[in-house]
Amino acid sequence: MDLGDLTQDLGGTRVEQILNVGDGTRLAALLERSAGICQMLDSAEISDREAHLLHECVRRVSHGLIRCRVSHDPLSHRLCDLEPRVANDRERIGNDRERVITTQIPPTGIDAVRDSFRRLDPAAYPELVGLSRNDAYGHGDTMAPGGLYLAAIMSRSLDPEPGQLVLDIGCGRGDSSIYLAEQCGAQVVCFDLWVGASWLGRKMKRRARGRDVLPMDRDARELLPFPDDYFDALFCMQSLHSFGTTAGVLRSLLHHLKPGGRFVVGGTCFDEEPEAGRLPAVFTRTQGWDAEYNSYHSPGWWKALFEETRLVDVSESRKLAGGLIMWEDEVLYHGERAGWTEEWLQDSRWLIDQITYSRERSPGLTHYVLTARKKDWSK
Repeated sequence: MDLGDLTQDLGGTRVEQILNVGDGTRLAALLERSAGICQMLDSAEISDREAHLLHECVRRVSHGLIRCRVSHDPLSHRLCDLEPRVANDRERIGNDRERVITTQIPPTGIDAVRDSFRRLDPAAYPELVGLSRNDAYGHGDTMAPGGLYLAAIMSRSLDPEPGQLVLDIGCGRGDSSIYLAEQCGAQVVCFDLWVGASWLGRKMKRRARGRDVLPMDRDARELLPFPDDYFDALFCMQSLHSFGTTAGVLRSLLHHLKPGGRFVVGGTCFDEEPEAGRLPAVFTRTQGWDAEYNSYHSPGWWKALFEETRLVDVSESRKLAGGLIMWEDEVLYHGERAGWTEEWLQDSRWLIDQITYSRERSPGLTHYVLTARKKDWSK
């Protein structure tokens, strides 16, 4: 998209009148210096809607979603809603060699996000019958997309028998552990590095099956205080990429799994393995929050890592058909909770950009499930 296309989107001549500039050259310069345009907006006599569109223009330039190229074509279009468009997103790749990646500009308005982002189909998750959408997403207190929708898919692969002992590794705020106890009838030991056992314990006591969940304070990268061949199953949802990207860590965890027991992993991932150290630029913009994209991998990469341990047979490591929809649905859920405010939209813009990119390009965001069974050397 060049400057002519952009100003046509934003109203053409009206944009230059608002900024009191006489040619596209000055407008391009102002767009490149986002602070300059924002200062001018403070004193310009324009509507809130026009101001929002111009701020959106600045955001796209500053985030690298568009690049300004001066165009002197006469433009007379009035302001209109911005539609998703194709733009050039540049990223640097070693030795100053530049590659231009075509991406799709994300929807800009709240209505566009609500209309274009897809929802998960509750009918596809019979395990969650009786639970509300709030229950599925931990009443907004979640750490990653997917919520209990992902836990339901993982439990199909785990298939625990009532009363079996399951270790929930990196359990976050405990919703997956409660799900395993309440919906699957498992006895659960759980821990998370960032959520303490005392906090988890109080949460478990408020639930009917809290007695079936034992929280602990542990770090999965260190030796765990359990005997070898102790657990019937291992379960790890939305956390393995944070600590388990080496075969050594996996071997240490697998020592505590009974021969023939299953280790089921599920989480966010890329649909294809990214080049080492060369993530697309869109995944570097997270408003200061560490999204850990540098430790995201593809389902094939995770399969190879588990096989490297030589302790398991991997029966599946697959990209979920609704993996990207899980990302979209979570955005819709949090938008609804926030009341679809402009503040929420701007705070979530980086994620909306990444999801929209993932619709058209790879590597893109999705989810995976891996199931591995520990080898029984006695047979």
